[in-house]
Amino acid sequence: SRFESRQFEMLWLSLLFAAAVAQELPLKAAKETTSFALQSKGKFTHSVSLKGATCELTYGLVGNSYHEEFEMEIKQDFISENKFTCRGYRKSYRHPLRFAAFSMKISGVDEDASFTLLDHEVWDSKGVMLVDDEYTIDEDSGSIRSFTGFDGDLLKWKMVAEKDSATI
Repeated sequence: SRFESRQFEMLWLSLLFAAAVAQELPLKAAKETTSFALQSKGKFTHSVSLKGATCELTYGLVGNSYHEEFEMEIKQDFISENKFTCRGYRKSYRHPLRFAAFSMKISGVDEDASFTLLDHEVWDSKGVMLVDDEYTIDEDSGSIRSFTGFDGDLLKWKMVAEKDSATI
């Protein structure tokens, strides 16, 4: 009937309008970012937090840091709000740096929260992913740390972890 055809047309136009609005206003995940200068002569920890989750880098350098800038970001997934992505990278690469050791993790702000590591990538300055003998993974604690084969070259990393449902 003509009435049903008109209703279908109105429904179709409404869906097209909603799709157009959605393209103009994309969903954005919540995120926090911090930048800092790398420091030499000691063990240092930097972190950034968002909605009950903390992304943390602990490191020590061999030699001078040249005050190279590093950036860390933590982002909450907009589909699964218990999932967080942590990224870190050197903003500039003016000088070669040697890390004596590193560890990175995603943890809860409160001590009762626990996270499970779902995915990770660790890269050196040559654009090569680190291999198993250079770092070790603890999925249960949501952490990665350098291991015996690590040659000191670290450029960037990404970790994805999910807050365990028992700790929500």
